[in-house]
Amino acid sequence: QAKFDREARSQSIDRAMALRSFLLLLVARAAAVSVDELAQWFASAQGFNYMTSDARKLAEQEAPILTQCDVSVQDLTKLKAALYGTSALDLSMDFCKQNLLPLAKQHVDPEELIKMYGTLYGIREVDLPRSQAQTRSIELVKAYAEADQVKALFQTLVSMSGIDLPKSEAQAKSLELGKLGCDPVALTNSFRAAQGSKDQRLKDASDSAMRANLNGEARRYAKDGQIYSVKEFQDYYKDTYRQEWANGVPEMKMARDGKAYTVSQYRIYYASNWEGEWHAASPATQQRLAEDGKVYTVAEFVQYYKDDWQTKWRAAPELPCKDCRTQVAMVV
Repeated sequence: QAKFDREARSQSIDRAMALRSFLLLLVARAAAVSVDELAQWFASAQGFNYMTSDARKLAEQEAPILTQCDVSVQDLTKLKAALYGTSALDLSMDFCKQNLLPLAKQHVDPEELIKMYGTLYGIREVDLPRSQAQTRSIELVKAYAEADQVKALFQTLVSMSGIDLPKSEAQAKSLELGKLGCDPVALTNSFRAAQGSKDQRLKDASDSAMRANLNGEARRYAKDGQIYSVKEFQDYYKDTYRQEWANGVPEMKMARDGKAYTVSQYRIYYASNWEGEWHAASPATQQRLAEDGKVYTVAEFVQYYKDDWQTKWRAAPELPCKDCRTQVAMVV
């Protein structure tokens, strides 16, 4: 009887392991971007209208990387609509062919892109020339800037009851501060309280408003690979802190959906309770694909690329964080 029980238990374990392997295979296939599906997209009007042979060659090259980045054909279609659509950024097909895949691999959000473009190009908003609005929209969204904040900054900077800059100066400054992250209300209040020339008051006020942004919760990885707040950047880098902050890699934390988000994304997603959720969340171990084809964390990028790691990081494909709950992980 004992021998029979052991054999039955062994068979049960074998069946469970076989089922687990089968489920993992199904999940991997569902999550992957297949070469056939990608080649069909590249050859279609939804994609790039490539010749079949060219589409196949590109698909064989890109499918493994897109799969690592967790980018689907549906994601490519949405991003193409945002970049190429006449009611969106209305960029050329040549631009899409050169830039869509790198942007997709860095998970540029099509909805945020369209919203940012509307903010920058809108006559009643920042009102940039079309070509500038197109390129700067992409730049700002890649830097995790918020369209609503850029709009509020411009209104503060150009308003006679605010800082009262000439329109062209207000446009440039709103994009600069929006990319860095700057609280518009704090900017107004600090400017009114500041002393000195107008330029000095604006500098002091924007320094203060950057510290106040997101209640001081924003942190970025500096050149040394360590993470610091705005105030710590200001204290260490002095006059060059803005450029160093712009070069920094934003901190991300794990949300309840098992994905990683920046602090500004937390504020948008969790609204009034964002700060409590942010404090309770665990830091995410971010990962990107290096030029040698290997996956590295921030610390490993620092070790591999040394002083150039931030530039290489910004250009690299973004993978789901090491701690993120993927479909495979949930099956396991």
